[in-house]
Amino acid sequence: MRAIDGVRDRSRRTARQARHHLARADPRRSLPALWRWACGEPGPGRPQPLTSELLRARRTVLPALALLVFALTAATYFDVHGRTDQVRDRISPALTDLAQARVQLDLAQDEAVRRFGDRDGESGGADGPRVAIGERYEKFISTSMQALNSATRTRAFDAAQAQELGVVNGLVQSYRNAISMASENRDNPALRKAGLSYGAAVLCDAATPAFECRAAKDTKAGPTAVLGRIAALEEQLAHEADEQPRAAMPVVLAVAAALAIGLFATVLWGTLRFRSRRLRLNSPALWALAAVATVVCALLLAGAVVEQVAQAAVRDDLDELTRYATSPESVAAIETEAQGIAARFDDAGPVGWAQTARIAVGCGAAAALAAGLALYGYGREYPAARPAAAPRRAAARDRGRRPVVVRLLLGVTVLAVLGVSTYACTGPERRTVTVLGPWTDGEEKPFVAALRSIERRTGVHYAYTGTRALRDTLLAQLQADAPPDVAILNSLGELSEYADAGSVLPLPKAVDGAAIGPWAPDVTAKVTGDAQVTARRYWVPVRVDLKSIVWRKQGGRPENPRWCLGLSSGATSGWPGTDWVEDLLLRTEGPAVYEAFATGELPWTSPAVRRAWEKWGELLPDDPEQAAAALTRSFEDDGGLLTSAGCDLEHQGSFIRRHYPDSYVPAPTTEFVPRLRAEHADSYEVSGDMAAVFQDGDAAWELLSELTAPRARTAWDKAADPRERPLFPGAAPGAPRPGSATQKVRTLLDEAERICFDASDAMPPTLRNAFQRAALEYVGSKNRAGDLGPLLESLEHERQFQDEDRAFRFDDLCEAPPET
Repeated sequence: MRAIDGVRDRSRRTARQARHHLARADPRRSLPALWRWACGEPGPGRPQPLTSELLRARRTVLPALALLVFALTAATYFDVHGRTDQVRDRISPALTDLAQARVQLDLAQDEAVRRFGDRDGESGGADGPRVAIGERYEKFISTSMQALNSATRTRAFDAAQAQELGVVNGLVQSYRNAISMASENRDNPALRKAGLSYGAAVLCDAATPAFECRAAKDTKAGPTAVLGRIAALEEQLAHEADEQPRAAMPVVLAVAAALAIGLFATVLWGTLRFRSRRLRLNSPALWALAAVATVVCALLLAGAVVEQVAQAAVRDDLDELTRYATSPESVAAIETEAQGIAARFDDAGPVGWAQTARIAVGCGAAAALAAGLALYGYGREYPAARPAAAPRRAAARDRGRRPVVVRLLLGVTVLAVLGVSTYACTGPERRTVTVLGPWTDGEEKPFVAALRSIERRTGVHYAYTGTRALRDTLLAQLQADAPPDVAILNSLGELSEYADAGSVLPLPKAVDGAAIGPWAPDVTAKVTGDAQVTARRYWVPVRVDLKSIVWRKQGGRPENPRWCLGLSSGATSGWPGTDWVEDLLLRTEGPAVYEAFATGELPWTSPAVRRAWEKWGELLPDDPEQAAAALTRSFEDDGGLLTSAGCDLEHQGSFIRRHYPDSYVPAPTTEFVPRLRAEHADSYEVSGDMAAVFQDGDAAWELLSELTAPRARTAWDKAADPRERPLFPGAAPGAPRPGSATQKVRTLLDEAERICFDASDAMPPTLRNAFQRAALEYVGSKNRAGDLGPLLESLEHERQFQDEDRAFRFDDLCEAPPET
């Protein structure tokens, strides 16, 4: 019982002490106590404190408070000034350059349409001879590329935006290639129109039938063409500029500075009063500190206000830069607008304010130090100045009863200075890994969902950018020495070229086990000088697809089927044609001949290769209008050719199933094309998307490990629509729906005897591009039988050049399917 009473008594005493301390911390009592302490006056019923003690406390607290005031006001100003620099020196020039690039590219397309478009409403008919593209177009393109390069140098973009800008640069090169095709084939209406169509697809998110760019409809998927990507970057930068004068941090810092100024003024004025009344002295150092503090704070806060007003004043002007329409007059108007924005900032004088602020803060710190030294000197001069003697015990008790605000003053000052220093000196700690890949138009969403699941485990942010112009994009980024951390490519030829140049890093042992064939064969690449190293792997497959299949509606097999054909694919137009030639070669000659063809050992002029082209020619439309339509029709036109092109059979890879319900089923090509050899019916062509590291770092290698692990694959699989569930090499994360197209594709892949990697994607990029162009020219030819020989001879010359350059780096591209 006594123990319980003791605990109750202690609890009551603790509660009384807590209420006592809270009462002492009440501002209504603490602030008057602070004023009395500052003036050196005792509290009610308390003895006069020692003069030496008062001086000793002030020589520490007063300079600390002065430094706190200067730190907070300087932080307020320099936060605003940093935002001014961001808008004036980075965002505004970047928006100007982007606007110029957008307008110049649109003008370039108008010029291309003017020279190569249909005349008098004709659809690519014989409307007279055409001339080359001309200097006016080249001027527009050159100016646009200069503007994009200038935008890159502004440093206005974060990692994801910088990668997006790199994609834009690559796409511009793809656009130039497409218009060059139109110019080179200007006397062939079908190929000329095809070149214009490919250029419009790369440049415009939407285009008129005459290939003039127009505004695109709002879609959930982000922009994929050049002008749409530029407009999205402009919108992001304009939004960032709009948010600068509304930022909360300067307001928070200004409020903190105001509170610190009030506290400092109270202590300083009280100290001056104490010096005057107790010591009968005036202190020049303290008065100088008061004057300097007033001037410094006024200058810093005035500079912050002036610059913030300037930021707000240019918001509408910056937004106007994003809305200039395409016309020659817009070019001069953009420059005028940019000059007006620069003039507004020049009127605000941020450079002068910044120089003044640095000088003012230095003077303030010197004044605070001088005041502290002065107070130290006064303490040495009056060490025993004190009132009538008071008992030491009473004095000690009085010191223990100082107000809570006074006792914590020094600690608060130190913490505030540390907080301001931390704010000023630290930046974002979150690591960002940039990822470049081939998926766009909503196809990237499941992959991004997988990245987010990895992000939650690793704490690393993954910034993904997709484009089909991977070749041009990566070359532009490598030339600018700004490649992505990780790139996902579907071309072994490109990857081996980058490995040979040292741009792609070899896999470490921890990741090497995920390099599964035939998607990740060994590469012989240069290390130093002429030294060679073999048996090195540089990438891992993260997704695969099955080719050598034909799609049809279930139950529909007409006697004279109409074959679907769409060859347009932006910067990579023509690859559906190369898939046909490769598949027919594999089905007629077998994996050994196919492999020799893919690795550069088989001449293009050989009978086997010629027979494959001729077999494809038998399946092509004879009508010139139908052939011309196939050249400009997208390979996934309006959600799949089987539903939009009025055809019965589509030769396409497994990825096309995302456009079709399960009533559309795949089957081997041998079931639909006559006179293909049955012994090769179980051999299939495959493609893949391979991830490689371009910027060495633990986070990049960790991402490769994660992408090939079951957890990320499961997240990717679950995020995908059932019709587009990804295929992975080896074991699958989950069983597909019974009877679905995905299940049938997996069955064909698992039961294949041999799988061979896509031949054109294994070839050196120059030869692959020539192959794709040849497929387009073959379809658009008016005399395919007569033109086939020169086409094959041209490709054979290119093969010989690549062989002389030792650009063929693979030996084995056909293997048994990996175990599941």
